[in-house]
Amino acid sequence: MGKTRAQENRGIRQKALREQLSAQGHVQHIADNIKKIEELAHSKSASFDLNKLKVANDQRFRLLNKYLPDLKHDLPRSAERNSWDMD
Repeated sequence: MGKTRAQENRGIRQKALREQLSAQGHVQHIADNIKKIEELAHSKSASFDLNKLKVANDQRFRLLNKYLPDLKHDLPRSAERNSWDMD
């Protein structure tokens, strides 16, 4: 079944938004914060730093999810199957 004009336009906008968010480096920031979390020492200030990094990551995840929601509904049904469903 062909896509409607609205679906095509939405796809174009999502692609452009993905490129923009990718250029802004949000995913890289999250990866950097995860590395910082892994390197934190056990101390009182480390607890504060950990919470700060968690909040930063949560906000970036929300931003990404708001503009790039899960595209599971766009996948064909066969692609949604788990490997153990193929028996």
